[in-house]
Amino acid sequence: MNSKIFYSIIITVFLSTLNTTTPCFADTIQKDECSELSQQQPLNQCYAELYRKTDKDLNEIYTKLITEMKSKGLSKDIEKLKVVQKAWISYRDKTCNFDAALYEGGSMQPMVHAVCLIAETKHRIESLQNLMREYSR
Repeated sequence: MNSKIFYSIIITVFLSTLNTTTPCFADTIQKDECSELSQQQPLNQCYAELYRKTDKDLNEIYTKLITEMKSKGLSKDIEKLKVVQKAWISYRDKTCNFDAALYEGGSMQPMVHAVCLIAETKHRIESLQNLMREYSR
């Protein structure tokens, strides 16, 4: 295979994964309890509260997963999970700070930041739920 074609394919695949793994602000707003609001301050407050709820859900599944792993005597895996979780938190925070920076100084920056946090956290919850299914077997 010609190396130019090969690298073009690799770049195309890489770029297409960026579109599916990195949530963009417009793609993350879905119908939810905040979507009917029209004033910015109530939107900011609503999405901040929705993030708190989502983060609570994350902490619950994380705690359940740790408990399940403990019950199976998987202390080494628990330590690995803790390292991964800390790295994910850092990734989430940096990603959402970057996304919100586009709106820095604007009234919608807090909402953009919260929507990103919600999207990233929901993805992490899904990953932890998948792990929970695996460890529950």
